[in-house]
Amino acid sequence: LGTIDEGFLAKIKPGDQFIFAGRRVELVRICDSKVWVRLAKNAGNARIPRWMGGRMPLSTELAAAVRQQLELAAKGEYRGPEMQALRPMLELQRAWSRIPRLGELLIERTGSREGYHLYIYPFAGRLVHEGLAALVAFRLARLTPITFGMSVNDYGLELVSRSPPPLEVALHEGLFSPLHVVD
Repeated sequence: LGTIDEGFLAKIKPGDQFIFAGRRVELVRICDSKVWVRLAKNAGNARIPRWMGGRMPLSTELAAAVRQQLELAAKGEYRGPEMQALRPMLELQRAWSRIPRLGELLIERTGSREGYHLYIYPFAGRLVHEGLAALVAFRLARLTPITFGMSVNDYGLELVSRSPPPLEVALHEGLFSPLHVVD
């Protein structure tokens, strides 16, 4: 069926079920670096394999490919089975907000019990978003005294604060400009 991460296999035992290659399978045995499975007969709890790659940041090339797929989705084009599977979610995103085009940056805001949330989606990878979150928080805090909690993933970043961040003023003053000057 394919290859699977050894770290995942170390956590399961014969009889355990997992999803692989789109199928629910049951581990029979592991012998000589080969994993023997059979189709699972009952609907027990099935694990989903995770690879160490899930902890690696999105590469520049993959980030560009994600942005290209979003560009096509923004135009209403959903090529391939993966994009067809994502179509309902992307259509909901389009209805509620926007699907970012190439050269656009999606910024969304909302409030909750935790405070004011600012979501920014550059789709540039976790490492870029870590630096960008700190830079945006610093630039916003220079405009008004404010403290942020930060969270990042491969697709974007979140800043959360107890008071509303001065986003409009910051955007007007070049929040994302590489030439941004702070007094």
